[in-house]
Amino acid sequence: MKWTSAIPLALLSALSTASPLPQEEPESYETQSDPTIYNLKIDAPSVPDLHNKLLSKSTDQVGLFPNAPALEFYLTTRPQEATTLATYPIGIVHEALVLTGTNSLYDLKTTQPDLIEVTPGTTFSVNEFTLDEPSGQVSWRGAKESAWVAFPSSADPKGFEIKWKDPDAITIQNFFPVRIVYQKVEQ
Repeated sequence: MKWTSAIPLALLSALSTASPLPQEEPESYETQSDPTIYNLKIDAPSVPDLHNKLLSKSTDQVGLFPNAPALEFYLTTRPQEATTLATYPIGIVHEALVLTGTNSLYDLKTTQPDLIEVTPGTTFSVNEFTLDEPSGQVSWRGAKESAWVAFPSSADPKGFEIKWKDPDAITIQNFFPVRIVYQKVEQ
C-alpha cells in the first residue's frame, strides 16, 4: 500500500500545474503616482477632415466618431518603457486600449483585457504602446515601419476607424495614413 501515499502528492502536483499563472495587475488610477488624464488625437495635416480631431469610440472600436465624446485615458507603466492606456473614467470594470487582429492589420479597440480569450493566429496587445516625447506620438512596440491608418467606418458613414498597419498588410480598402498623438486633458 505504498502507492496510496503517492495519490495525494500526485493530486496536489496536478492541481498546482493546472492553476493559471497570475497576471500582472494594472496600476489603478487611484494608486498611480501620475494622475494625468490624456486624449488621443489625429495628426494628419494632409487630411484636413481628420487633422487635430480627438479620438472617440463607437461600441468598442476606437476612431473618429462625430457623435461620441472624446476618449480619455491614463497611463500605467510597464517594463521596457511600454505602457497600457487605461480608459478613464473608471467604471465598475477596468477597460484599456488594445490592438487586436490578424494579417498585419490590427483594430484599435477598448475592452476588458482580463476577459478576452485570444484565438490562435490573432494578435492581442494591451501593454505594448510606446509614447514618444517630446513629439507626443503614440506607437505600438516602437515599430518604425508600421503606421496608424484611418479607414472609413462601415458602422458610421461620417466616422473613421483607427488601425495599425504593418508594411506587409494587404488591403484594397481606401485608408489615410495618420499619426496618433497624445495630449493632456485640461481639467
